[in-house]
Amino acid sequence: MVLDMVRRRTEYDVLQPTEELRWLVVRAVHGRVLKSRRLPRGTHLQREFLASIMAYIDEGWTIGDFSSRSAFYVATKLADRIEVTISASDPYLPLQSPYGKT
Repeated sequence: MVLDMVRRRTEYDVLQPTEELRWLVVRAVHGRVLKSRRLPRGTHLQREFLASIMAYIDEGWTIGDFSSRSAFYVATKLADRIEVTISASDPYLPLQSPYGKT
Protein backbone atom coordinates (compact mmCIF):
# COMPACT_ATOMS: atom_id res chain seq x y z
CA MET A 1 0.00 0.00 0.00
CA VAL A 2 1.40 3.36 -0.99
CA LEU A 3 0.41 6.35 1.05
CA ASP A 4 0.06 9.57 -0.84
CA MET A 5 1.78 12.04 1.43
CA VAL A 6 1.43 15.62 0.34
CA ARG A 7 3.13 18.15 2.51
CA ARG A 8 1.20 21.37 2.61
CA ARG A 9 3.12 24.59 2.48
CA THR A 10 2.98 26.56 5.65
CA GLU A 11 0.71 29.45 4.95
CA TYR A 12 1.83 32.82 6.21
CA ASP A 13 -1.03 34.99 7.44
CA VAL A 14 -0.08 38.63 6.90
CA LEU A 15 -2.87 39.73 9.26
CA GLN A 16 -1.56 37.91 12.32
CA PRO A 17 -0.47 40.18 15.18
CA THR A 18 3.20 41.10 15.10
CA GLU A 19 5.58 43.37 16.93
CA GLU A 20 7.06 44.45 13.59
CA LEU A 21 5.95 47.74 12.06
CA ARG A 22 3.09 47.76 9.57
CA TRP A 23 1.46 50.50 7.49
CA LEU A 24 -2.06 50.93 6.16
CA VAL A 25 -1.43 52.25 2.64
CA VAL A 26 -3.87 53.74 0.15
CA ARG A 27 -2.60 53.98 -3.44
CA ALA A 28 -3.98 55.26 -6.71
CA VAL A 29 -4.42 52.61 -9.37
CA HIS A 30 -0.97 53.30 -10.84
CA GLY A 31 0.79 52.92 -7.49
CA ARG A 32 1.12 56.52 -6.29
CA VAL A 33 0.72 56.68 -2.51
CA LEU A 34 -2.30 58.81 -1.65
CA LYS A 35 -2.01 58.35 2.09
CA SER A 36 -0.53 56.00 4.62
CA ARG A 37 -0.60 55.50 8.34
CA ARG A 38 1.95 53.67 10.46
CA LEU A 39 0.23 51.16 12.71
CA PRO A 40 1.40 50.75 16.30
CA ARG A 41 3.32 47.59 17.13
CA GLY A 42 0.99 44.80 18.20
CA THR A 43 -2.01 46.22 16.30
CA HIS A 44 -4.78 43.69 15.71
CA LEU A 45 -4.25 43.65 11.94
CA GLN A 46 -7.42 41.73 11.08
CA ARG A 47 -9.49 44.29 12.98
CA GLU A 48 -7.60 47.19 11.33
CA PHE A 49 -8.11 45.68 7.87
CA LEU A 50 -11.84 45.13 8.39
CA ALA A 51 -12.28 48.55 10.03
CA SER A 52 -10.71 50.22 6.98
CA ILE A 53 -13.10 48.32 4.69
CA MET A 54 -16.08 49.39 6.79
CA ALA A 55 -14.88 53.02 6.86
CA TYR A 56 -14.65 53.13 3.05
CA ILE A 57 -18.09 51.52 2.70
CA ASP A 58 -19.49 54.13 5.11
CA GLU A 59 -17.96 56.85 2.88
CA GLY A 60 -19.81 55.48 -0.16
CA TRP A 61 -17.03 53.39 -1.71
CA THR A 62 -17.74 49.99 -3.27
CA ILE A 63 -15.32 47.21 -2.36
CA GLY A 64 -14.20 45.16 -5.36
CA ASP A 65 -11.24 42.80 -5.55
CA PHE A 66 -10.40 41.57 -2.08
CA SER A 67 -7.84 39.26 -0.49
CA SER A 68 -7.45 38.82 3.24
CA ARG A 69 -4.59 36.41 2.47
CA SER A 70 -2.53 39.28 1.06
CA ALA A 71 -4.22 42.10 3.06
CA PHE A 72 -5.35 43.90 -0.09
CA TYR A 73 -8.57 45.31 -1.50
CA VAL A 74 -9.73 47.64 -4.23
CA ALA A 75 -12.42 50.28 -3.72
CA THR A 76 -14.24 52.41 -6.27
CA LYS A 77 -16.35 55.53 -5.98
CA LEU A 78 -17.66 57.15 -9.14
CA ALA A 79 -14.55 57.43 -11.38
CA ASP A 80 -12.04 56.97 -8.53
CA ARG A 81 -10.34 53.65 -7.86
CA ILE A 82 -7.95 52.97 -4.99
CA GLU A 83 -5.95 50.03 -3.67
CA VAL A 84 -5.68 49.58 0.09
CA THR A 85 -3.09 47.29 1.70
CA ILE A 86 -1.48 46.53 5.00
CA SER A 87 2.21 46.64 4.23
CA ALA A 88 5.34 45.49 6.06
CA SER A 89 7.40 48.32 4.56
CA ASP A 90 7.21 52.09 4.71
CA PRO A 91 5.59 53.09 1.41
CA TYR A 92 7.76 56.21 1.13
CA LEU A 93 11.10 54.40 1.36
CA PRO A 94 12.70 52.90 -1.76
CA LEU A 95 12.55 49.12 -1.97
CA GLN A 96 15.67 47.35 -0.76
CA SER A 97 17.13 44.58 -2.89
CA PRO A 98 17.28 41.27 -1.01
CA TYR A 99 20.64 40.71 -2.75
CA GLY A 100 22.42 43.76 -1.35
CA LYS A 101 23.56 46.72 -3.40
CA THR A 102 23.30 46.32 -7.14
